[in-house]
Amino acid sequence: MVIFQLKEKASINLDGIKVSTLHRIGRETEKAVLLEVVHSVGGMDAKKIGYWLPKSQIKYDADKIEIPNWLWDAKKSAMDYVGGDP
Repeated sequence: MVIFQLKEKASINLDGIKVSTLHRIGRETEKAVLLEVVHSVGGMDAKKIGYWLPKSQIKYDADKIEIPNWLWDAKKSAMDYVGGDP
């Protein structure tokens, strides 16, 4: 089981600049949630990627999301879905 805390994790790099990774629920439909992973450097978003995950296969609340290993291994970025929502 892959577990992500839905909060920011930050540190200071060797140049003294704050770098962070944020896991959050970006959108939600009746059948799926969009898990967003945002990497920031110096307070500015450097990279953002999203993964649509079926609600029937995961557990999530305001604090964390739990994803089965097989589903995380088979994930595709939201960019792989032409036209938006799965």
